[in-house]
Amino acid sequence: MTRNLPLISAGALGPILDWMETNDARSAERLAAWDLSWIAGHPLDRPVPLLPAVSLFVELVRAHGPDLPCRMALARGIFQLGPLGARALAAGTVGGAVRAIATAMPRHCTNEMITLQITEGGFVIRDLWSLAFDDAETAHAIQQYVAALFVSLFRLGCGETRPARISLRPHPVDGLDHILPWFGDSALRATQDTLVLSVPSVLARSPLDLTHHPTEPPHATDWPRLRTDGTLTESVRHLVRSMLGFDTPTVDRVAGYAGMSCRSLQRRLLDEGTSFSAILDAARRDLAVERAGHADDALATLSSDLGYAGQASLSRAFRRWTGAPPSRFGRS
Repeated sequence: MTRNLPLISAGALGPILDWMETNDARSAERLAAWDLSWIAGHPLDRPVPLLPAVSLFVELVRAHGPDLPCRMALARGIFQLGPLGARALAAGTVGGAVRAIATAMPRHCTNEMITLQITEGGFVIRDLWSLAFDDAETAHAIQQYVAALFVSLFRLGCGETRPARISLRPHPVDGLDHILPWFGDSALRATQDTLVLSVPSVLARSPLDLTHHPTEPPHATDWPRLRTDGTLTESVRHLVRSMLGFDTPTVDRVAGYAGMSCRSLQRRLLDEGTSFSAILDAARRDLAVERAGHADDALATLSSDLGYAGQASLSRAFRRWTGAPPSRFGRS
């Protein structure tokens, strides 16, 4: 069990959700089954729960074939990753893009790290997780997806050639045969559990060619850092803030996203000096004060976004928080 609630930026699911919308007739049903309906259309810089997202991803791979991660990621994957992809595309060169990704990972995911090792002939990328994906099928699907996203970036510097060596865990049944059409002889069976990509220096120096893509690259912006003190409290705060306005966060739902019982979640939060109700109340207060002065933000809409039964409930909460009604913050 991890110490925190594993989170990842919604942008990581950009290629997956885009593929589902076009190719999976059961996409709405699958999202609902994992209590993820609210992430469709979610801002790509906001965190979403990692564990059910991984479960959804593996379900899709089982339904549509073991090479699905390549099919999802290789077309325009790097362009669909939200702020992480934008940081990479703004870097100018392949090497600069990889460094930008590694630097930004604390903002992108609570439990994933990218490391770079400079070598005489280039550099080595390692994708590391503080979560244990003991199931070989899950580990292979995740590593294939991450590798394909990197290859979608590398192709902006070298076209369709395959310049990197990719060591990843094989599928428990299919091995690596299903990804040979995508990676060719660049794909190697890993001798360890970590995904490793070896990139030659000539590719690292290559400029990113964005001229042949149909849309402008996304604008690089800042976004919240997800990997902070590593506590359960901080990760629950991130998720509650992210859900408000899109769905109602409850202790049962958040416990499910964390892969623990409601009682265990509450006990661990208590050990850290807080509670779920306190976290939710603070998040509602911050969002209410931030939005109360916006003339185009109706009180009824704000009440609904914060999960209140009606405007009266929000008004009472507002007086408790601030000692004044919402109208004192610019609302007539």
